[in-house]
Amino acid sequence: MEGEMQDRDLRKRVPYNIQRDVLDELSVDQVAQKSDFKISGKQKLKDAVRCTGPRFKSCFFTFVPLFAWLPRYPFRENAIGDLISGISVGIMHLPQGMAYALLAAVPPVFGLYSSFYPILIYFIFGTSKHISVGTYAVMSVMIGSVTERLAPDSNFILPGNDTNSTIVDIVSRDAERVKIAATVTFLSGIFQLLLGLVRFGFVVTYLSEPLVRAYTTGAAIHVIVSQLKYSFGISPERYSGPLSLIYTVIHICALLGKTNIGTLVVSIVTIIGLIIAKELSALAARKIPIPIPVELITIIIATVVSWQMDLKAEYGVEVVGQIPSGLQAPVAPAVSLLGSMIGDAFALAVVGYGIAISLGRIFALKYAYKVDSNQELIALGLSNSIGGLFNCFAISCSMSRSMVQVSTGGKSQVAGAISAVVILVILLKIGELFEELPKAVLAAIIYVNLHGMMKQFGDIRSLWRTNRVDMVVWVMTLILTVLLNPDLGLAASIAFSILTVVFRTQLPKYSILGQVPGTDIYKPVEDYNQVKEIPGVMIFRSSATLYFANAEMYIDALYDKTGVDVAKLLSHKKKLEAKRLRKEKKAAKKAKKEAKKRAKEATRAEGMEPQFSDTDESGEETEANGDVHTLSEPKDLVAVEVGSDPDADTTLPRAIILDLSPVNFLDTVGVKTLRNIHKDYGEAGVQVYLSGCQRGVVESMEKGDFFNKTVTKSILFSSVHDAVLYCQQGNSKEVMQGTHFIQSVAGSDSALGGNMPEPEGNRRSPQGVPYTDLPHIVNADGLHLFCRYWEPDSPPKALVFVAHGAGEHCGGYADIAHSLTQHGILVFAHDHVGHGQSEGERMDIKNFQIYIRDVLQHIDIMKGRYPKLPVFIIGHSMGGGISILTACERPQDFAGVVLISPMVQMSAESATPFKVFLAKLLSRLTPKLTLGTIESKWVSRDPKQVEAYDTDELNYRGGLRISFGMQLMDAAARIERELPNIAWPFFILHGDADKLCDIRGTHLMYNEAKSTDKKLKVYEEGYHALHHDLPETVESVLKEWVGLLSLAALRLVNPDVRQDLTFWLALELCDRAPEAQRLARWRRRVRASHISIPDRGSDNDRRREYLQLSLRGWSLPRVFVAVSCFGGARPVLSPSCPVPVSAGPPAQLPRRGLAPCRAPGDDTANVTSPVEPVTHTPLKHLPTNKTGNPRRKKLRRERLDL
Repeated sequence: MEGEMQDRDLRKRVPYNIQRDVLDELSVDQVAQKSDFKISGKQKLKDAVRCTGPRFKSCFFTFVPLFAWLPRYPFRENAIGDLISGISVGIMHLPQGMAYALLAAVPPVFGLYSSFYPILIYFIFGTSKHISVGTYAVMSVMIGSVTERLAPDSNFILPGNDTNSTIVDIVSRDAERVKIAATVTFLSGIFQLLLGLVRFGFVVTYLSEPLVRAYTTGAAIHVIVSQLKYSFGISPERYSGPLSLIYTVIHICALLGKTNIGTLVVSIVTIIGLIIAKELSALAARKIPIPIPVELITIIIATVVSWQMDLKAEYGVEVVGQIPSGLQAPVAPAVSLLGSMIGDAFALAVVGYGIAISLGRIFALKYAYKVDSNQELIALGLSNSIGGLFNCFAISCSMSRSMVQVSTGGKSQVAGAISAVVILVILLKIGELFEELPKAVLAAIIYVNLHGMMKQFGDIRSLWRTNRVDMVVWVMTLILTVLLNPDLGLAASIAFSILTVVFRTQLPKYSILGQVPGTDIYKPVEDYNQVKEIPGVMIFRSSATLYFANAEMYIDALYDKTGVDVAKLLSHKKKLEAKRLRKEKKAAKKAKKEAKKRAKEATRAEGMEPQFSDTDESGEETEANGDVHTLSEPKDLVAVEVGSDPDADTTLPRAIILDLSPVNFLDTVGVKTLRNIHKDYGEAGVQVYLSGCQRGVVESMEKGDFFNKTVTKSILFSSVHDAVLYCQQGNSKEVMQGTHFIQSVAGSDSALGGNMPEPEGNRRSPQGVPYTDLPHIVNADGLHLFCRYWEPDSPPKALVFVAHGAGEHCGGYADIAHSLTQHGILVFAHDHVGHGQSEGERMDIKNFQIYIRDVLQHIDIMKGRYPKLPVFIIGHSMGGGISILTACERPQDFAGVVLISPMVQMSAESATPFKVFLAKLLSRLTPKLTLGTIESKWVSRDPKQVEAYDTDELNYRGGLRISFGMQLMDAAARIERELPNIAWPFFILHGDADKLCDIRGTHLMYNEAKSTDKKLKVYEEGYHALHHDLPETVESVLKEWVGLLSLAALRLVNPDVRQDLTFWLALELCDRAPEAQRLARWRRRVRASHISIPDRGSDNDRRREYLQLSLRGWSLPRVFVAVSCFGGARPVLSPSCPVPVSAGPPAQLPRRGLAPCRAPGDDTANVTSPVEPVTHTPLKHLPTNKTGNPRRKKLRRERLDL
C-alpha cells in the first residue's frame, strides 16, 4: 500500500506540458504521414498457403505440442511432483469414473475406460499443464439424457411369470446405451475437431462466466435428481423433453412409499461419513502434503461391508455387478444413430470445451504460460472422437481433480499420463474387486462432490451488487437449464446472453462531458462534481457503438441531453419565416394600394396617367416625394449573433461535439444518422464536430458518402480537446457567428411589459386560452410557459423567483408573493413544462434538466431588466429540487435560496434497489404506465386548504408516470452528489410529518452542505405545504421568509454587516427569555462575532446598551438599521423609519443633535435631520422586576426616534 502511494505521488510530480497546434483529421494525416498501403486479398491467400521449412516445423509443433515441450522437460525439478500428483489424481479417477458412469446410464467400468483413453490423447495434443481431463458430472448427465431417451427401459422389457411385474433385459439395455454413448461422444469429438481446424476457438467468448457457472449449477440439479433412484432404491419412469425434471421429481415423490430401507441407510451413512472425512481431511491438509483419498477409502470400506454382509441378497441393495478386466477393442460408431443426436453432440462439444478452456485459462494466468484455445479444441476433439471408438463417453475437465493435481505438485501434462497408468492397472488387475460396491455409495460420492456447484448460488448476491445484467443472465440460465434440460437449456441460455448484449448496445449510457479544471481531460458532468461544461459547447458521448439497432435512440438521447429538439426548432423557424414573408407581402400589397391611390389622385390633378414601378414587389415603395421606406422586420423574430454577444442566449449551444471514441464500427444506418445530425443542427445554426474517430470509422464514413464539398474532414478531430479549442477560437465563423432564432419574453401590463411576441398560428394554453392574452415566455423547445409577476409599489430592492412543486402551478404561491411585495421585493414565476397553463405533456418530461434550463432562462430575462438587484430563488417540493440544482449550476447568480419541504432524497421505503431496478425496466418497456396519484390529504392539515387543492382545476390529478418518477429519482441522485459542494446561503423549512418529501433528505442537506450561512427550521406535526398549513403555521412561514430575504438583501447592500449577528437579531425578535438574560446572550454573541465593544462608561457604550435594551418589540426594518449601526460602513434607510440613523463605525456615532441621512438610491448627497437630544441612563441603575417598571417604559418611549 505504501509503495502504491509513493508511485502515485511520483506520477503527480511528473511534468506534462505539450505545445502543439489544434489538429483536425486532415492535419493529423499530414503530420503522421498516413499510409495508404494495403495488402490485397490475393496476397493474403498466398501468404496463408505458402509452405517453408520453419513454417512446417512451427505448424507441426503447434499441432502436436508433446514434441515441443517433452524434449525440454525438466526431469529433476518436475518428476517427483508429477509422480505424486499423477498417483493422487489416478486414485480419484476410480470412484469418480464409476460414479459418473451411472450418470451416463452405462455400466461403471465404462467410466474407467473414459478415464484412460482420452487422458492419453490429451497428454499428446493438449496445451494446458494443470487441468485434469476425464469424466465430469455435467457431461455425464448430458450423455445420460441421450442414452435414456434413445434406449429407454420400455424397449427392453421381458415377459415375467407375474403378470403384474416386468423384467428388463439389463444386459441388452446396457449394451445399447454404451453404443449410443460412444456414438454421441464420437460425433461431439468430430465437431470439436472441425471447429479447431477452422480456428473457431473464439466461440467460447459467447459462454460468459455467469452463464457457465449458472449452467453447471442447473446441470448439477439434474445430476442430483438422476441419482435419487439409487439412493432410495426405486425405479421411476424416465421422462424426456422440456419439464422432464419436474415430472421426474413428481414421480419420485409418488414412489417414496416403495423406498428400499437398506439402500437408503447405506446412502445416508455414506453421505455423513464422506462429509465428516472431508472436513477432517481439510483440517489435516496443513500437516499432510498429500491429500487423503477419501473417496477411495469410502468405496473400499463400502465394498468390504457389502461383501461381508451380502447387502444385495439380504437387503436388496443394488451393486455395481460384473466388471470385466482388460481393455476392449475399438468399435465403429453406429452411423444410423448420428441423425438423431446431432444437436446433443454439438451441445456436448460446446459445453465440454467451454469448461475446459475456462479452467485452463485460469491456471495459465496463475502460472504465466499460454493456452492455445484452437489447439484445445483439437485436443478435446481427438480425445472424444478416438475415445468414442473405445466405448468411452464424452469428457471434459474437473475442478476438484485439477485442484488436487496442482496442490500435490503437478507441473506438466506428465501428471495426467501417470494418472492414466494408474487407471490401466486398476482395469487390468483390481477392477473385479469392486463388483460388490453398492451403487448408493457412488450416488453419495456424487452428492458430496457437487457441494461446490451448489455454492455457486452465492453468485446471485455478488452479481446483484456488481452487475445486475449478469445476474439476470445467471438466473435465466439456471431456470432454462432446469426446465428445458441441459441440451436445449444451453442453446436458450446462449441466445438470451446474446440478447442482453444487444440490449446493452441499444440502451447505452449517454453523457454530456465537461472539462476537468486545468486539464485536457473530459468526464461526464453527472458523475463528477468539479467537472464543468464548456460554455456554448456541448460534448456528447455514447458508451456503445452506433449502428442500426440504436441509431434512433442515439438521436433521441442527443436531443434530450442537449435540451434542444431540432425538429421543433426547425419547424418553429420555418413558421416564423413564413409568417414574416406573409407580413411583408401583406405590407407590400397595402403599400402598393396606397401608392396607386395617391398616384391616381395626383394624376387627376395633373391630367396624367399613373406610372408604376416594378419595385413594388420588393420591400420598398417610392412615394411622390421620392423618399424610400424599408419595411421593418417583425418584432416577434429576433436574430441573435451568438459570437458577438455571449450573454444573448444561453439555452442553445454554439457547437456540439460528438465524442465517437467508443464507436468501433459504423454501418450504413450509423453513417446516415451522423449525416442527418450534422445537417439538421447546421440548419438550426449549431455546428457539429466529431472527435476520437477510429480509422475504420473514418473509412466507413468515406464509403458511405458522408463527406462532400461542404462537409470535409476538417470537422473531424483526434481528441475532444482539439475540437473544444477549435470551437473556442475565432477560426470558425460558422460556429462563432452562427445565427439562431429565439422568442422574446412575454410582457404584462405592468412595468414588466414589453413586446410580447404573437405565437405562431393560434397557440392556446391547455385550458383553451390564447397565449396572446397571457403573459408567457417561450423556452428553447418552442413551448409556451405561462408566467406571473408580482411587483411592489415602489422600485424593487430584490428579485425572487418561485419554483412550484410537482402537479401544481405558480398561482398557488400568490399569498407569499403579496407578502414579499409589501417589503419591496419583486416576485416572478412560471408554470413548469407540463404544469398549469404551460404547454407540454401533463406532468411528464424527458429530462429534468429542462426545468432548470427554463428557470435560468426566465431569471436571465429578469436580470437583464434589473441588472443590479440581488436574485433569490424559492422552491417547494419538486421546485425545491429544481432550486437546488439551479443554484448549483450557477451559484454566483443567487444571493440565497429558500426551500420549503424540498425534494432532496427519495424515501428509503419507496426507492429500494429492487424497486428502482423494476422502475427502470418498466420505464423502458411501458414509459406511459402510471402509478398512484398524489394524495391531497398529506398536503395540509387545514381541511379548507385540502379542499381548495382538490378543487383547483390547474392542479394535476392524474397518476404519476413511471418515466416521470425516474426523472425525479435521477434528480434526487444529482442533488445528493452536489450536497458537499453547496456553499451558497440557504434556509429550509420542513414539517416533521411530511409524507411526500422525506425530511431525512433535508437533514442530510443541512449536515452535508459546507455553507456557513444556512438555517433549518422544523415544524412539529407540519405537513408538506407549510405555506398552506394551519393559519399559525402559515403566519410563521411568511414571517420567516420575509425576515430572511430582507436580511439577506441588507447584507448585499451593506456587505460589512456581520452575518451571524444579523441572523441572531432576526431570531431575537421571537425570543421570550427574560431581558437581562437576553442582553447577556447578545453581548456574548457580539463578542463571538469579533465586533469590538467600547469600555463601559463611555457615551458609545451607553448608546449601545440603550439600543440593545430597546430592541424588544422592534419591527424588522428598525433592527436592520440597528445592525447597520454596529457593523455597517454605509447608511441604510428603511421605509418604515421616519428618521435614519448613521451607519458609520461606532467611533463616529453622533452624540447629540444631527444625524446623517441618505435617501434611497442616492450615493452622493447626504442630508441632515434634527434628532431630539436624549438623556441616557446606565442599564445597571435600572430597577428589574417581573411586573415591569414605569421608568423602563418611559425610557423605551424616549429611545431613538427611528
